[in-house]
Amino acid sequence: MSTDYQQPQDKSHVRVLSYARCASRTQANSDSIERQIRLARKWCMDEGYTLHESDELVDNGVSAFSIASQKGSKLAALQEKLLSGEVARGSILIVESLDRITRYESRAPTGLLSSLANAGLVVVTLCNGQIWDQTAIADLHSIISAASLRQTPSESRQKSLRVRAALKIRRSKASAQA
Repeated sequence: MSTDYQQPQDKSHVRVLSYARCASRTQANSDSIERQIRLARKWCMDEGYTLHESDELVDNGVSAFSIASQKGSKLAALQEKLLSGEVARGSILIVESLDRITRYESRAPTGLLSSLANAGLVVVTLCNGQIWDQTAIADLHSIISAASLRQTPSESRQKSLRVRAALKIRRSKASAQA
């Protein structure tokens, strides 16, 4: 995946946020949240950014299937702040992996990610070091579209075979009745 994102020379003016989430009370009692925050802090230290404690967003006991639409969730609040301009374009959101922010959109897995990137947020996934900005999202959409187009001819062949088989059965039944 390509990206247009260039790390700025002066990183002191870039706002960095982290998002940590766990879905169940059992996870909330484990070190899941602490691990996610620790990883985000380490990334910031390694890359030369500052992560303020007030920008460590945490949702405990919240499912990723509906997180973006849940009023009161930190992720929904972040989306509002992006739209209002309270969080500036070019800010960075650090997440352990994409499944921390969404599992909901199986047909359009990039929906929430696209929304965040189109609002000017750069999302960094720590599990693979991927940087998700508008260019990376556009590339991902292109890959998904190409994969879908590639599948189209085989689907057409399958449908054609099914129609031929159904016609053959109808003709056989018609011949048997005559």
